[in-house]
Amino acid sequence: SAACSTRVRECAAPARAMENSGVNGRTDGRATREAPIVLTPPPPPLLHSQSVGSSGVTLMRSSGRGLDYSPGMSSGGIGGAGGATSGLEAPPSPNASGLSLSAAWNGAHSFASSTTAVTAARDRLLPPGARRFPRVFEVWHQLGGHNRFLCGGRCMTGPADDFWFNCCAWSFIIFPSIFYFAVCAGYSWNELHAWPLPILTALVLFSTIVFMLLTSCTDPGILPRFQLQAMVDGLEEEVSRAIGAELPACNVETNEPERPQLSEHMQSQGYKWCDTCKVIRPPRCSHCQYCDNCVLTFDHHCPFVNNCVGQRNYLYFNAFLCSATCLGFAVIVGIGIYASGDGNMQRSWLVILVAVIGVPTSVLVLGVIGLFIFHIVLSCLGKTTKEALTGRNAGTGASTICSSRGPSLIHARDRVSQPLAVL
Repeated sequence: SAACSTRVRECAAPARAMENSGVNGRTDGRATREAPIVLTPPPPPLLHSQSVGSSGVTLMRSSGRGLDYSPGMSSGGIGGAGGATSGLEAPPSPNASGLSLSAAWNGAHSFASSTTAVTAARDRLLPPGARRFPRVFEVWHQLGGHNRFLCGGRCMTGPADDFWFNCCAWSFIIFPSIFYFAVCAGYSWNELHAWPLPILTALVLFSTIVFMLLTSCTDPGILPRFQLQAMVDGLEEEVSRAIGAELPACNVETNEPERPQLSEHMQSQGYKWCDTCKVIRPPRCSHCQYCDNCVLTFDHHCPFVNNCVGQRNYLYFNAFLCSATCLGFAVIVGIGIYASGDGNMQRSWLVILVAVIGVPTSVLVLGVIGLFIFHIVLSCLGKTTKEALTGRNAGTGASTICSSRGPSLIHARDRVSQPLAVL
């Protein structure tokens, strides 16, 4: 019996040593009666996923985990393949020791809760077209001039310095029209039965407002700067086709374009180099000092419309001048008919009416008529306002009002290809 007891103690000693070293981390080999500790993994984060399109990108939201979306992966990854809705897989079951798999799950859980790490992994795994870099209009103040964007980049206007000039233009359009329809239109409609006059005046007012907005909120033909061309995929080739010249080479050390040596033929055609925008300007393209941009077929900068007048809005500008001229005539004629036909009006009110409404409107109409005739003559001569004032004609004699507008080159709603801070 003594031999059997000795044999039992010798078999139990290694088991106790293994328990001490594996569970409690002791290396001295002393036996212990503490219960083994089994580590259980934490519950997975609650995720809700929704597949988007066929690109494998899955939008996800978590409860405070900082995880917003991830690309489709294999069945063992985040989001699952083909838009799986399980979010993260169930936590792995611990092995016999309860240590290695649990520690791995804790590490994965910590990685998912780190916003920075998840964002970096997301950007690496997303396809290039799906990266959430800012749009051009959001970083325009870093890559462009002083223009402003409205309606999420769909509309573009000039600098904020033109605000009061633009308010003045709108005042001369709106206030005389309101007075005409509030006071004079009813007399022409009811007493004289000249109903076509108020209707035509309303149509002309509508067209004036529409062409004013189109002139003010349309890209006049801005030539993107070198920095913007480099940040938007495919924009360099599009600009090169639009200006009819090759892009300058880029200096690797300074990351800026080198000033090209323009040939005599290009210089004779009107090509120039812009030191501010770092681009080759085609004929008739000039740099606007107010908007701080190069504008194709630059005519002039008009503070009253709060925008440059160039290749893409010159037709709108002339249509606005024509509509404003017709509107001024209609309002003046309506006020004159009302003042001469209403015998109940006192003379004092008549003097106030002519002094406050009639004289300013007449002066405005004369100015608009002169400006409209001036631009019609320039269009027939194939010149821009700048060419007429400076005496330099860099064009080919083609009419500016009938030339092609061409597409916008700024692509305000496209996303840049590099990360930029939206300030």
